[in-house]
This record gives sequence, structure tokens and C-alpha cells, in this order.
Amino acid sequence: MFYENKFHTLKAHISSNVSFVFIYNVNMELFYRKIGRGRPLIILHGLYGMSDNWLTVARMLSDTFTLWIPDLRNHGRSPKSEIHTYEAMAADVYEFINTQRIENPIIIGHSMGGKVVMKLVDQYSGIAEKICIVDIAPVNYSAFSTFEIKQHEHIIDSLLKLDVTKIVKRQDADTMLSEYIREDKLRAFLLKNLHRKEDKVFEWLINLPVLKTSLSLIINGFDDWENKIINTISAYFIKGEHSSYIRSDFEPIIRKIFPNNVIVSVPNSGHWVHADNSEFFVRILKNWFA
Repeated sequence: MFYENKFHTLKAHISSNVSFVFIYNVNMELFYRKIGRGRPLIILHGLYGMSDNWLTVARMLSDTFTLWIPDLRNHGRSPKSEIHTYEAMAADVYEFINTQRIENPIIIGHSMGGKVVMKLVDQYSGIAEKICIVDIAPVNYSAFSTFEIKQHEHIIDSLLKLDVTKIVKRQDADTMLSEYIREDKLRAFLLKNLHRKEDKVFEWLINLPVLKTSLSLIINGFDDWENKIINTISAYFIKGEHSSYIRSDFEPIIRKIFPNNVIVSVPNSGHWVHADNSEFFVRILKNWFA
């Protein structure tokens, strides 16, 4: 473990080829994982996610790319904030890129992370070489359906109902959460955010209260994009075959905002495209960007 004063970093290796680093900057302290060697590529996770969720895919890409996978604010091991807007998260990533001196990266964003990427290239033109948006569109989802907000309200409320201070082992949490969320896969994903502290007491890594109050901003956040055109960058969109996040009627909106676009559907996958069909997903990325 060592300190490097030039970038104010604290770095610790967790394996021979993966490291995690805290970046201290004026605005936001971001935790990230770094792996591989090659062209620079940044991956931004989605709501309830963290860098850990992408390590399997990152290892599959590490022979071609140098990957940075940060935890966005209010997620994972990055700090908590009362502000959770796409503008703030885009500013965090912009600062992260500058602090790390990452030049012309390809930036991939899944779900909420995809919206961060779209905001980033709009606010900071020229920051990326290309972008890849995974299973999300530049739309206000509540304008089309209230399902997403109700679904996420149920998820957050279910997590908040758990008294994590009384959980002895993870299986207890899974049993308790199963009363509210029946999908095994979703529970396992959510419970990755449960962290045991040094005193053996559990805590949530995600900032549930702020995410709850910011839910409308997360589901929407694109109020002024009706006449937006971003033609300075190539935008690649990947959607899950069985997901409803990039509907067919959203594709004209994508093509209007991002004229230089490619849209591809990944078979046998839902919203978590990279987990449902990782081999196909990685093959697409290498064909596009390697």
C-alpha cells in the first residue's frame, strides 16, 4: 500500500492484475478498479450497482483494453452525497478522467451509468472518443410509463425495511428480503451492497435515502433534450432482447439525438445485458472498439 501525493491517491492491490484506488479531488472522492492493458476504456455501472459487478466482463476485455471502473457517487465505496443528479455525476466522471489523465477513452455506461455518459458528452464535448450506452435511452421514462418508478420505489422501500444492524449473516438478509422481493437473481444483485464493517455490523454501501428522494431524477433527467443533437461523437447502443428499456419507439429518438449511431440487440438477455449474455456482449465490444 502506498501514497502518491501528486494525485492524492491511495492504492492497494487485490490481485496480480486488478487494483482499487481512491481518488481525492475537490468535488468527489471516487473509488475505482483498474485492470488490463491497451486502449483506454471506462465502464459506468447502473443503479444499485458498483465496479465489482463488471469485473467478469472487464477481465474478458483486459487483453485489449485498459479499463477503469469507478463507483459512482452514492454507490459502492465512493462517498455519499445529498445531490444525485446526472449533471453532478457527469462532473464527477469528468474530474475523474482529468485526474487520471485518461486521453480519448471509450466510455461504456449501463442504465443509470448510460445516462451519465450521455450527459457527460453533452456537457464536456470532446471528452471521449466513442461511447457505448447499454440498455437505456435518452428519455424521461415516467412520460411513457409509471412502472419503472413504482418498481424502483418497491426495491428501495424493501431494502430500507431491513434492519441491517440485526443481521448476523448474509443468508439472514436474503431470507428477510425474500418477503418483499421474490426474484433470486435480483436479491443477490441487491445484497452485494450489504457490507460487513470491522465491528461485524452490516451496513448498506448505497445511499438508500438519497436514492429514494432522487428517484424521479434518476428515472428521468432529460427534460430539455427534445431538440438536442449530439453529432460530434459515435454512439453505440446495446439493448437486451427481452428488456423494455430501449423500446422500438425510442430508437427514432436515439437516432435524432445521436445521428452517428449503431443500435444492436443482444439475444437471450434482459436489462442486465452484460451478465445475461456476457460472451456475446464482449464480442460486440471487441468488434466495435478493438
